Amino acid sequence: MVQNALVAVALISLAGFAHQTLSVTMITMATDLFPGNEVGTVAGMAGTCANLGILISSLLIGGLVDTIGYEPFFAALAALDLAAAVVAWTVIRKPHG
Repeated sequence: MVQNALVAVALISLAGFAHQTLSVTMITMATDLFPGNEVGTVAGMAGTCANLGILISSLLIGGLVDTIGYEPFFAALAALDLAAAVVAWTVIRKPHG
């Protein structure tokens, strides 16, 4: 991917920042999209689903990285974050009323 270690660290840092920004945005959107008495339930369900996804994907990716390396996964993670942002911007709308 890149030959310079400093560039690699900068790109990984930028990707981490972008991913965490997207994650926080998705979690805090519950306060905008759901009534106050449902926000805790929605946030809890979102956290549970996110952590299950982390558990499952970590197990799968760990095994695959051993066989094919890291490069495809960095590319896939970048693409998935961009896809999630596009889906969020196109599908999620402010509630009427």
